[in-house]
Amino acid sequence: QIEKANHPFVVQQCRVVQDGPRTDTLDVWARFHFKSLLITQAETIQYHLKHPEHCTGILAYVRPAAKAFLRSIKALLERSGFLKQCFPDVLWHKPESQALKWSEDDGLVWKRESSSRKESTIEAWGLVEGMPTGRHFERMVFDDIETDDIRESPDMLDKVFSKFQMANTNLGTGSDDDVVRIIGTYYSHFGPIVRIGEMKYDNGEPIYTLRVVPGSDNGERDGNPVLMDTKTWEKAKKSVHFNSQQLC
Repeated sequence: QIEKANHPFVVQQCRVVQDGPRTDTLDVWARFHFKSLLITQAETIQYHLKHPEHCTGILAYVRPAAKAFLRSIKALLERSGFLKQCFPDVLWHKPESQALKWSEDDGLVWKRESSSRKESTIEAWGLVEGMPTGRHFERMVFDDIETDDIRESPDMLDKVFSKFQMANTNLGTGSDDDVVRIIGTYYSHFGPIVRIGEMKYDNGEPIYTLRVVPGSDNGERDGNPVLMDTKTWEKAKKSVHFNSQQLC
């Protein structure tokens, strides 16, 4: 149980995600404001409760970062008796011993009719390290594709953006029903998150719906925090990364 999960801001953001565009979204939210929990983890579970035959690929800058998201999903599905009782046709009672695959390396295979599909229901991969080949997902979540480690390396920023384009083109199923979610926080004016937000179709229409959610109610330094307590917010202001990480 997460203490802040019932905070009005978190509930509002759940509605934003659920009622917003089905795909092609770029969510740039202040750090520590539940974007990964709501989209990468919670929405992934919700999606597969509705579509157990489909597969999701979670992709981060490097594979260990993507595995961290998968680890959280795995742990929740192992210990949540409530979900197992509500969805016994989709979730294993004892996935560790019953599932065909159930690990951070091989992914999580839920109950499904298809026995020949090589993709697990949920898998974790990296862009610059550990990108898969020959995999095709109905849903892809790109989270933590930009980090402070690469902020000052133009070559690495270019490489991550190129790898994102490659993965986004090659790892889907090619169907109009495919879902793409991109989640992140700004680290550089020249980073992949900025460049993804600037991508346009030939007619000038943005490819991705950009949803910027700063940590203050007016998007400014003097605004009131929307989720953080006042003391934590004031402490965050002392960081040189405050403008990019909290005000987006």
